[in-house]
Amino acid sequence: MRAKTAVDYEKKGNIELMEQRQAMEKNLVSMACEVEKLHVELAITLKLDDAKESLHKVGGYKWMVLIFPKENNVDHLSMHLDVADSTTLPYGWNRYAQFGLAVINQIHDKFTIRKDAQHQLNARESDWGLTSFIPLGELYDLARGYFVNDTCIVEADVTVCRVIDY
Repeated sequence: MRAKTAVDYEKKGNIELMEQRQAMEKNLVSMACEVEKLHVELAITLKLDDAKESLHKVGGYKWMVLIFPKENNVDHLSMHLDVADSTTLPYGWNRYAQFGLAVINQIHDKFTIRKDAQHQLNARESDWGLTSFIPLGELYDLARGYFVNDTCIVEADVTVCRVIDY
């Protein structure tokens, strides 16, 4: 009977400890989310036919914004956020990021296309994004306002929420 009571007492203590750790982690994550921010603007030309990338640093880590026309043979612009130095990071690395990617409408801001995501990036998934961000026909239609003076503006906002290296 004493052993069962001792085990139950230990289980209760472990549950309380786990709840305290989770609460502390939530507080740390929300604090980190407020601190590390990156805003990137890229200008791409009308003759975009290959992938384009832009390297930036946030949270002490290197990030790339990747832009692909016709990724996977789809007539869409694709945009991704990538951990640039993923191959050199220690075993078990992990990044949790909240980010927004946007194609700016330079004529009517209300038609800007913005998509937000959050993802835990790691060695198996070092990039995350959208393969069908905007149809190329819509992007290249000059009357729509995404290309002005042969230039399209792409934005990325990145917030690093948690960095874990084991």
